[in-house]
Amino acid sequence: MTAPGIALGSVLLLCGTAPLAAQGASRQADEDACRPDVFRLCVSAIRDEAAIVRCLEREAENLSPACRAVIAPEHRPARRRP
Repeated sequence: MTAPGIALGSVLLLCGTAPLAAQGASRQADEDACRPDVFRLCVSAIRDEAAIVRCLEREAENLSPACRAVIAPEHRPARRRP
């Protein structure tokens, strides 16, 4: 794993992915969900785990839906009723 991969893995642990873990999602899936967003929105913070966390939290509205579900579940789009 590369340094950015290690940092992202640590970031996801720091952010607390328990809700998704409880739903059976794997840690690897959580990392895969956020990796593009880290490189798109937080590339300057990659070497600093705390800075990545702050960046992802700050950019919650701009995260992909998959990453938003991992990092900021309160920002998930509301489910539509049929």
